[in-house]
Formats: sequence, C-alpha cells, structure tokens
Amino acid sequence: MNAYYVHAFFVVLGFLLMVMGFIIVRFLRSRRWWLKVHKIVNISGTVSLLLGIFVIMFYKIHFGLKLLSSIHSYLGLFIGFISIGSLIFGLLLVRLYQNRKLLLTFHRLLGRTLLILMVVNIISGLIKSGIVTL
Repeated sequence: MNAYYVHAFFVVLGFLLMVMGFIIVRFLRSRRWWLKVHKIVNISGTVSLLLGIFVIMFYKIHFGLKLLSSIHSYLGLFIGFISIGSLIFGLLLVRLYQNRKLLLTFHRLLGRTLLILMVVNIISGLIKSGIVTL
C-alpha cells in the first residue's frame, strides 16, 4: 500500500478521534464516564496522528525526498507538536492540583487550535494530492 494512503488514514483517524474527544467534553460532561473516555479517545487520536506523521517521514527519508517541502508538511509537523502539548497539559490537569486554571486554559486553547489547524491541513493535503482542486 502506498505510504501516502497510510499517512492519510492515520492522520484522518487521529482527527476524527480528537473531534470525538471534543464532542465528549462539550456535550457529555454530565456523564460519570466522560473524563475516562475523553482521555482514551484523545490519547488514541494523538498516537494515530503521530503515527501518520512518522509514516510519511520515514517514507520520505527512505526514498531521499525532502521532508519539509511544502506548507502542508510544515503545518503537519507543527500540528504534531501541538498535539503533544495538548496531551501533556491534559494529563497534567488530572495529576496536578496547583495551577489548574492555567493548565486548563492552555489545554483548551491548544485543543481548539489543533482541531482548526488539522482541518486546514487535511484540506491542504487533499489539494496537494490532487483529490480536491480549486
């Protein structure tokens, strides 16, 4: 299977899982299980996203292609870092009791920014691959 399809699969799966995590927080917070499911879904989404990034990086390295050759690739790498940051702030929220308000603010800001940037980058990837034309 083409590495670009594998990359796209894992990145879109990560996006969908993270959207599910957002929906859980936004609409299902009154349920007892919301935090546990939110954590599982977002950790899985981050792992899937990073796996998609690593697949394409290893493919490009293997074939001697330039890693950062477009806005799509730069934004994708930035998204990878933001996803790790959001995950770290979220996990710290559960473990730490001091600075909770600041951690929550950063976690929310990074999470929302992440989802918006992922939509933009998925669209740019579809354009770059020729699936969508403008």
